[in-house]
Formats: sequence, C-alpha cells, structure tokens
Amino acid sequence: MSSILQKRDKAQTPILPSLITPAQMVAYCLTATQREEARLQKLQRRRSQGMIVAQQAAQVLKQWGAARVVLFGSILTECFHEASELALAVQDLPEHL
Repeated sequence: MSSILQKRDKAQTPILPSLITPAQMVAYCLTATQREEARLQKLQRRRSQGMIVAQQAAQVLKQWGAARVVLFGSILTECFHEASELALAVQDLPEHL
C-alpha cells in the first residue's frame, strides 16, 4: 500500500510526501492572516495621511488664489494601494505662480 494512503497522525504527518503538515498549514494561514491585517491597517493609515496632506495642499493652493481644488483618484476608491499617489485638480491658479 502506498505510504500516502496509510494511516497517519494528521497533525504531524504530511498529507503528501515532502509537503507541509496540516499543523504547519494552520500556522502558515494564521501568520498570513496577521500579515494581511497589518498590511490593511498600514494602508488605512496611509490613506488617512494622504487625506490630511490633500486638505493642507488645498488650503495652500486656495491661499495662492486657486478658485477650486478637487481631490480625485484611487485614494477615494477601493482601488487605493501602497503605490497610489495623491491626485489634485486645480482650477484657476494665477499665472504668476
């Protein structure tokens, strides 16, 4: 009978030869979940910081005479990611600037 089909201790014996054990898979999944949660928290902090910077930039641009400043792009959507940039549209900024 094949060693794969023989009875085994499910927590310690690999399901297939040279693969990880079920216990190792559980540990891996737990760690992967923790890493993903940390990544999403970091991304949310980045989004929040981006919104603050955009508000500050809009205030400065309006002080310089811009008629309107609009934030757009992935920061406002679910598509926001680690490499996203702030996108601001500025209307009627005086030419001398």
